[in-house]
Amino acid sequence: MGLYAIVKGDVVDSIAISDSPLETDGVWICIDNVDPKPARNWFYKDGVFSEQIIKVYVPKTKITSALSDVWANIETVAATDPEVQAWVTKINTADQHEYSPEYDADLDMLIGKELITPLHKAKLQPNTPLY
Repeated sequence: MGLYAIVKGDVVDSIAISDSPLETDGVWICIDNVDPKPARNWFYKDGVFSEQIIKVYVPKTKITSALSDVWANIETVAATDPEVQAWVTKINTADQHEYSPEYDADLDMLIGKELITPLHKAKLQPNTPLY
């Protein structure tokens, strides 16, 4: 068994214990002999892990473009759903949004309300090939 950091877009997305790297999104890097052990959201560049986290921002135009096929429905639901309304207001009041766990949670909320699909979410995550 080995301990692996799964790196997506120069950021540690998760840590896994496995017999060998699996074929999934991200690059699997064995961290058995790395000290200190990296954690989720650590930065990885040129073979070195660091706690320095690079902030990534998603432009508002990217969000509205990726959701163009469902945007009208989101706005309709926002008229009666305070949670969706808060999200729409947040998106509309800034030119860019920091990619963060809160950002992901907001997209998960929209998926849970069946307003977007996991494919929409993948298009809005900088650490995915669809971005």
